[in-house]
Amino acid sequence: MEGRDHGGALETAGGIATALPMLVEHDDDSFWVVSGDIHSPGFRFDAATGDTFARSGHLAHLWLVPNPGFHPKGDFGLDADGFGLADGPGPDGRTWTYANLALVRASLVSHVAPGTVAALGPLLFDGMRRRAITGEVYTGPWENVGTPAQLAALNAGAGYTS
Repeated sequence: MEGRDHGGALETAGGIATALPMLVEHDDDSFWVVSGDIHSPGFRFDAATGDTFARSGHLAHLWLVPNPGFHPKGDFGLDADGFGLADGPGPDGRTWTYANLALVRASLVSHVAPGTVAALGPLLFDGMRRRAITGEVYTGPWENVGTPAQLAALNAGAGYTS
């Protein structure tokens, strides 16, 4: 998508919808969604996980992390069966923050017209209310890199060079 003009920022669902023809052939196909501003060096993108999700019939499977300081209330709860809860904490009393790592079925965003500004959050909340979205807690290293200073600190701490 680099170098193409789509009229400005499309938000996550709008960006996915615009790229969908390059990602899938069918509404039932699935793919990974990863935000470009996270650092999660231990996360595994493996084919077996993708295959299991593809067979599940769910709209999405999200990885969640403990709530960071910048987002203390979190995003979603998880029920005892691993389904996302849009409207409050799970039976453990906790909410979690979406790690910007997910497996998604094309049908989650296929109704969004390419080039449309559309946020992903409302689609996830709707899918959770229909018990069509699952999640799991990721406990490995994870950082949301929101500023150049955060990136510099991450690079310094991880031994990376700019």
